[in-house]
Amino acid sequence: MSFIKIRPFFVNTEKHVKAVYTICMLAYFLNKFLANRRKAAGEKDFLNSKELYAPFRDIDYVSLLDPKSGQSITKSVELPPRTKDILEKIEMLHLHESRVK
Repeated sequence: MSFIKIRPFFVNTEKHVKAVYTICMLAYFLNKFLANRRKAAGEKDFLNSKELYAPFRDIDYVSLLDPKSGQSITKSVELPPRTKDILEKIEMLHLHESRVK
């Protein structure tokens, strides 16, 4: 069994401590979720690895604003094949697709 020790710095009020704790827990669960998805896709266990997010560092977005309509379009730029392959394996390729805001 393991325990998570969280000690927020520069946080004084109970409300702020709870907010920091909540953010830390959300970050932990997001890491665990992504690590489990990658492990289920046949990759190694990345939970305690700096390599967990390495393939996703190349994801960049371009935002275009139409001044006449005010519509903003956000589109991801072309991904390296390895990053695209991982997103497909973990069923998150939709993150690469175009989005309209």
